[in-house]
Order: sequence, then structure tokens, then C-alpha cells
Amino acid sequence: MKNFIRICSLVLILAPSISVLGTDWPQWRGPFLNGSTDEQNVPDSWSETEGMAWVGPLPGPGGATSIISNGRVFVSSMVGESNDFVALCFDAKDGKRLWEKPVGSTSRPFRNNTMVSPSPVTDGKNVFFLYGSGDLIDFDFDGNKLWSRNLTEDYGALTISFGYSSSPLLFRNKLYIIVIRRDSPARSGQTNSEPLESFLLALNPQTGTTIWKQPRPSNTFAESMESYTTPIPFINNGRVEILNIGS
Repeated sequence: MKNFIRICSLVLILAPSISVLGTDWPQWRGPFLNGSTDEQNVPDSWSETEGMAWVGPLPGPGGATSIISNGRVFVSSMVGESNDFVALCFDAKDGKRLWEKPVGSTSRPFRNNTMVSPSPVTDGKNVFFLYGSGDLIDFDFDGNKLWSRNLTEDYGALTISFGYSSSPLLFRNKLYIIVIRRDSPARSGQTNSEPLESFLLALNPQTGTTIWKQPRPSNTFAESMESYTTPIPFINNGRVEILNIGS
């Protein structure tokens, strides 16, 4: 397992038969939000020597999926064995690192997870990074920070046993963030004066401001209240619904 983590922390791989000018992969579930692509002639196997276009070093481990848009690859990473995490951008053609931005640090790391499990999302002009610390940051494609906010500062601790891992969803000019958590601190050192609420947020991606916040009540308890899933959209008789999984 350590060797696997080390390999994943050092490489970012693109298969050469996938055109960098083909279909983008702008968020965790892909261009059609269902894990599929219309790209043609993609390889069905690869190895450390087969199917490689380039290999680019990352500064540390992470659980986030890379995304691709307009010839650029975006991904999150921890920094070595530290508690710092960064947002990165690579050239999809040759793997050149275009920028790396420090975005945060944590004083309470998870033993079996990192702060960089959520995957970034992009609209083709801006790219949004979310972290297990609650940090949410919007960059333009040149790496300039446009806005940021922190979910824990706004709504309390992300009380999830194995670390917050839900990726943001960008759909029809709204940025959706889901927090399904237990109503009381899960770890020693976390405090909250009132029961914590699970919820779905809809944000304005241009400013980061909240459009609406929908609570998600549950009659379960402790870890059963938690969820690590990413929301997906569903069109039901013309009405947009945001689906998620929870207890």
C-alpha cells in the first residue's frame, strides 16, 4: 500500500491516443456527469511503460481526481509529509507544470485520508478547488485567486469520521456543495455549541456567495449520519433535481 501511494503521489498520466483537444473532463463525473465520454479510440490498458504520454511529479499524495479543460490539467495534492496542500495546473500536451498555489494547511490531519480527497471542477474559465478543511477557492486559468471561503468557518466542523471527501458539482451556473455529517463532533478537540446541520448549498460560482441552503435532517445517529458522496443532477419531467446518498 505504501508503494502504491508513493507511485500515485509522483505521477500524473495521460494516454497518448487521447487527444488533448478532444472531449474535456471538467469535473469528477466527466463531461456528461455520468462517468462517460464520447472520446474515440481510447486505450483499454496501460502500464508504467505502455500508454504513457508524459509523467509529471506531484509534491505529495492525494485522493482527488484530476480534471481536464482547454488543454490544462488541474489537480490537488498534499505537500510531502507536511499538513499543507496545494492546487496545481499542468499543460495537457507535455505535462509542464504551469502553476502551483498554496491553498491551506491543517492542524488535524486524518490518519487514513488527506485534505485533498474532493476533486476540482471547472467551467472552462475558472477552476474551483474544495478541501477537507472546508477551504473553497476559485482560480482563473492563470492561477489568480478570484474568491475564497471556508465552510467550517461558516457552518461549523465537518464532523465526518474519515475526512470530508465530497466533490463539488457545477451545473447550470450553480456550484453545489454537499455536507452530510454527524450532528456532534466526531474527533477529540472539536467543539460545537449547537447540533450541527447537514445541508446542500447552491453557490454563485462568480462570487462564491450562497444562493440557497437546504438542510438535510436525519433520525440516525453517530457515524450513520455521515456520507462521502458527490451530488449528481437529474432532470425529472423538466425539473432539475440534485441527487445524493445518505442515511
